[in-house]
Amino acid sequence: MGHCAIPCAAPADCCQGQAGCPDSFPYHFACEPVDGACVNQGCAASSDCVALGDPLLECLATTNGPVCARYCSVDADCGIASFKCIGVANDGSKYCKYGSPECQVDADCG
Repeated sequence: MGHCAIPCAAPADCCQGQAGCPDSFPYHFACEPVDGACVNQGCAASSDCVALGDPLLECLATTNGPVCARYCSVDADCGIASFKCIGVANDGSKYCKYGSPECQVDADCG
């Protein structure tokens, strides 16, 4: 199983023409040296998440780095059908995460 990612040689490749990118959150990208994939370096504090327009977002520590996400108990807490209550933060709390981030082939990524 793989995961969908934008290929890159430098952080600017991750921006796809977005003005002001790369920069601070939400445009804080890195290009992973091992697999050449774009990775958003995440939020530093919950105040970073305000820019994403959902007042329920918090900056949560996860094994994959910090993410802006909603805490949840059930899928309905996520508010968007494609997000599921399947993430687990470092503190053990559950959070909403895109339900299908894995892929078999490039075409799976849309």
